[in-house]
Amino acid sequence: MQAQAGTLEAAAGFAVFQSSSDSGHLDLYWEIFPQSLRYQKDSLGRLSARIRTQIRVSRDTGIVYQDFYYLQTQAFDPSRETAPRILEQTHIPIQDGHYRVELYLAEDGREDSRFYYKDTLSVVRRAPQYSSLELLDTFFRFAVPSPFLKAGFQCLPKALNFYDEGRQNLHAYAELYRSDSLPASWFPLYQLCYISRERNGRSTGVYVSDTIRRPQSKQAFRFNLSTASLPTGNYWLCLALRTASGQELAQASTFFQTINAHPTGGKGIEILDSAEAKTVTDAHLLDLGKTFVAKFTMPQLRSILKMIRPAATGSEIAAINGFLERPDDLYMRYFIYNHFSLISPKDPDKAWEDFANEVREVNRQFGPGSTPGYETDRGIIWLRYGKPDEVIRVPNESGSLPYEIWRYNPNQKMHGAGLFLFYSPGVMRSDFRLLTSTVMGELQNTNWRQMLYVGAQQGELLNERAEEYFGKK
Repeated sequence: MQAQAGTLEAAAGFAVFQSSSDSGHLDLYWEIFPQSLRYQKDSLGRLSARIRTQIRVSRDTGIVYQDFYYLQTQAFDPSRETAPRILEQTHIPIQDGHYRVELYLAEDGREDSRFYYKDTLSVVRRAPQYSSLELLDTFFRFAVPSPFLKAGFQCLPKALNFYDEGRQNLHAYAELYRSDSLPASWFPLYQLCYISRERNGRSTGVYVSDTIRRPQSKQAFRFNLSTASLPTGNYWLCLALRTASGQELAQASTFFQTINAHPTGGKGIEILDSAEAKTVTDAHLLDLGKTFVAKFTMPQLRSILKMIRPAATGSEIAAINGFLERPDDLYMRYFIYNHFSLISPKDPDKAWEDFANEVREVNRQFGPGSTPGYETDRGIIWLRYGKPDEVIRVPNESGSLPYEIWRYNPNQKMHGAGLFLFYSPGVMRSDFRLLTSTVMGELQNTNWRQMLYVGAQQGELLNERAEEYFGKK
């Protein structure tokens, strides 16, 4: 799930596991790409960087976890060594509920070199139930305590869910909970891990299967599949627990992308019982021609992805950026349909229409020029957080450029109150750009005064409206 804000490049993700019958934990992990850092040299000629790290997990009742620290990367000698890998993971206790996860990284003293990741998750305990299906970079048996230890193996997460021709081995980890809640007569059960073009859809022919012969309170599984036969596109890794008659008892899935110009055309690993084969063969395959995405042209698909991106999750942002760089008509349609079907599984068409109406309003207010409203700074913030609760317009304050202050009360998309300061630095008075904010992950510019008050003298700013809102923030 790669994203970039400024110059610091990183990828992040999370997985949810259960610790006991009434509690669980969230593993939040991220990898910083060393080539994106601007290292400092010490007295020995070694290079290192210092990363400001802020983590926050919240729900409707408030913040349930937060942490702030500085990460000092391992020093290395560039004449003899390559920059070391930077992979971090933190373990956060959680219970049932709906959560918002935020990760903010910035190079120390460089606000323009930053990374922000956000996502949401819901935890509802069932029996039986899978944990998250976590993609792994690698795993090896080494039972020494560490943040990556799972079931006797060091399981290093794969933060970037992308596979190319140089990397075609897909590793994953999952846990199954409370199969002992099921009647003993239902066993053996059948577990299928497979790759599909849609979430919990039909198998592409790449799969592995297991037989679960006895009930347990917790079981751990590691999966290995090949992506060599998959053409370039978007896919889901799916996990399903079924009875011998094909009744599905539990499922899990995770999204990934492939770039593969020379697929092998094989069917991958085939270890499938006959009862399972019938279940896969009879699976439903979505007919996109009967959905709202069928009517769009390629330019419209690209525009819709740009509209979705402001409020997208970390994994969605990576997919959107990939599609904008390497368009693929079929998978772009699948992605857009899946996005709105997750918002409203029963009526994706209405979810799309509601969103389209919001975009129309953004275009009406902020898009009279050559740039669509949804690509302007104000349009992006509106689509990300909703309509502001208050807008203070200051078009002709003495000594300042025209500006607007947007104020948000706490809502589902933003924990705590938030302020945004937009200003118009050019001759086009409708071209307002984000200057600074008080919201985690958004631009926080300590030089906003020098950029806004172009005609004011020092000491003349105490009564200005922007000072009233941002002077002590």
